[in-house]
Amino acid sequence: MTKYRAVCTGNALDTSREKKTPYVKLSFLTLYNHDDPTKPANKEMCAALWLSENAISRTLNTLSEVFGWRGDDLEELNVKGELLAGIEADIVTDRETYNGKSREKIQFVNYPGKSSMARMEDASAATISKSLKGKLLAHRQSEKDTVKKDRPAPVKRNAETQASPKPPSAPPVTQVNCGGSPADSDDLPF
Repeated sequence: MTKYRAVCTGNALDTSREKKTPYVKLSFLTLYNHDDPTKPANKEMCAALWLSENAISRTLNTLSEVFGWRGDDLEELNVKGELLAGIEADIVTDRETYNGKSREKIQFVNYPGKSSMARMEDASAATISKSLKGKLLAHRQSEKDTVKKDRPAPVKRNAETQASPKPPSAPPVTQVNCGGSPADSDDLPF
């Protein structure tokens, strides 16, 4: 999976080809790759946020949390095709093969910088820590004899160095032509 910072360039409503399942189509232009900001970005990609009975709640949460859209009429997303344009998001992609063709597909659209890491409750963490304390100390003792002395010390990061790299200046926002329905739109489990 690859994580990109991207800017939304347009939005529309559409339906899948075979089952006619409705979805919100979002077009994106990638700004940079989180894993390797030196890799070229500027990829045009589209996401399908499904409006099926099983997926609509997640789609509406994404539209609200990531894009700030709290409208009460989905038609607005079709009529105002650039309503969400210019809003940044983190997109997670994966390679997918469908009908013998491999492509990079957007799997998730997240609020920029949102971490999926949740902390364990303090009491549970204390229990685990206590149960593994002996193993940790034994490891540290054996480590003293095996760690190479010529290695540089780890670099301590502060909030500034932990932040995502700053994206380059975004190119002018234009509508991305994503074509028709996603080719693999009807192979979803919901």
